[in-house]
Amino acid sequence: MEMNPNSRKGPGSERKSEAMENSSDEVEHDPTVSYEVKKRKFVYDILDKPPIHLVVFFGLQQALLSLSLNLTTSLLVADAACGFDNELLKAELLSTTLFASGISTLLMVTVGVRLPIYQGPAMAFVTPLVALKNLADWKCPNSEVVNNSTITDGFNQTLNISTLPPVYVREEAMLRLQMMQGSLMVAGVFQTLLGVTGLIGRILRFIGPITVVPVLLLIGISIYKTAVKFCNAHWGVALLTFAVAMGLSLYLEGRQTPIPFWNKERGFHITYYPLHTVFSLLIAIIVGWLVSIVLTMTGSLSDDPKSAQFFARTDSRVKVIEEANWFYFPYPGQFGPPRFNLDVFVTFFIATLISVIDSVGDYYAVARICDVPPPPTHAVNRGILAEGVMSTVAGSLGAGHATTSYGPNIGAIGFTRVASLRVFVACGITYIIFGVIGKIGAFFITMPYSVLGGVSMVSFGMFIGFNFANLIPVQLNARNMSILGIAIFFGIMMPHWSKTHSINTGILDLDRLLNAFISNTMFTGGFIACVLDNTVSGTLEERGLKAWLDETVGQSQTQRKIHLYEVPYLQERLGRYKWAKYIPFMSGYGKSL
Repeated sequence: MEMNPNSRKGPGSERKSEAMENSSDEVEHDPTVSYEVKKRKFVYDILDKPPIHLVVFFGLQQALLSLSLNLTTSLLVADAACGFDNELLKAELLSTTLFASGISTLLMVTVGVRLPIYQGPAMAFVTPLVALKNLADWKCPNSEVVNNSTITDGFNQTLNISTLPPVYVREEAMLRLQMMQGSLMVAGVFQTLLGVTGLIGRILRFIGPITVVPVLLLIGISIYKTAVKFCNAHWGVALLTFAVAMGLSLYLEGRQTPIPFWNKERGFHITYYPLHTVFSLLIAIIVGWLVSIVLTMTGSLSDDPKSAQFFARTDSRVKVIEEANWFYFPYPGQFGPPRFNLDVFVTFFIATLISVIDSVGDYYAVARICDVPPPPTHAVNRGILAEGVMSTVAGSLGAGHATTSYGPNIGAIGFTRVASLRVFVACGITYIIFGVIGKIGAFFITMPYSVLGGVSMVSFGMFIGFNFANLIPVQLNARNMSILGIAIFFGIMMPHWSKTHSINTGILDLDRLLNAFISNTMFTGGFIACVLDNTVSGTLEERGLKAWLDETVGQSQTQRKIHLYEVPYLQERLGRYKWAKYIPFMSGYGKSL
């Protein structure tokens, strides 16, 4: 039986371990150390090809890490469409979300920016989905329309839609999904144009970390209601799920899990791997789910559909598994023909802008973690182009949200030490399989909402935490802290003001447009931050823009490019032509122009 050498502590072992960690940090940050030396810290580097069985394992690992976000977002879409009590519709939306995430991840890894990035539901779209419920035209139909009776649901503080005729509910949900569908497709076309024309590089000259941080922070502030909504089903189970995830991922971080293992060469032995850290969310979900089963079987949870605790039961929605088809193929227009709605488009348009900026920041974060040169301009343009195309596709499928890079999966690369592109190809294929097999989507829909609430607290918290990394290149002096504080304050204040007041110019369409902008917390905070950051005197280095500009539009990057960022077949076919340098997403773009 083999033991981990690090587990045998002797005299001076702590000092030796500390010295090794300091040495590792010095190697990582020392610019004089070669790329070949630094890349050894990975079990599998970005261009390595792990064995197929390990690729499947690591791909599933990455897929499970972000599964809760897919489920949460699809439930928010169902809620915004007034189909929250339609379990079959939620299963269809989840299958669509998983399918779109899988296709988008494959496209990003193979053709897009070509970095190990998982593409999932854009967190920036959570706020618009929640905000839609507050619009007058998007209020869910109450029972007085049908049977002149009023019912209050203790779970979501609105009407229990299950009291309405199923056909009526389905038609109302389809109408709202069709408006999301058309509006998102138009926003996706705009994002595609940003990548095709190369405008994203020019936009980043004016939008830096001081603009991004307030925007993403305001997203986190605005989505806390969603976590509370799920936790209301049973706070005890929600906090238990949260505590297990936190304990395994943070308090036990750096510890190794002893795993019994056997093979022909070494026989029975103990291998050490941070299994509890890698699968912290999955383990937390299992623990919370098992506790919910016990509470359900002992009758501790209410079986009244009007009670909040009903959604914490494990048997409240098992019927959807029986009703769901074994195979479900999402296709464009599956919920009906696309429709356009100005209010929805404005909120989706703002969310698209935010997700674009967030994705660009993630591209460089991945490059830093993987110890590869920063992506050149053409790779960034191609990445945004791929995201725009998939946002349009997701809209046509009726997903109700765009797809973008997901921060927690980027962080997972650091503690798993696996950065291989093939792993994320496997992750994309896993999600496609999850989306096509309808029973799988239906199974995850039955997850108790209290468990989902606990996972949401962890996932949303990680999203907010990753946001502060954008402040690393910023000098936190009086200028920048004042701008950050004022932007966040206005982002909270103006949407609150818009609930009781409105802008009135006398032009109806203009009024609706302006009120939609000012009521959006992300836009208000981001707009104030952008204006102040570009008008108040400050150097590029002071504002944190120097690093952004050097990495995105710096002329030196054309000399530092590596073949990683080139699409092999496309580059071989078009790279031979002189006019290829005019294509914003081709290698050599901008050279000698």
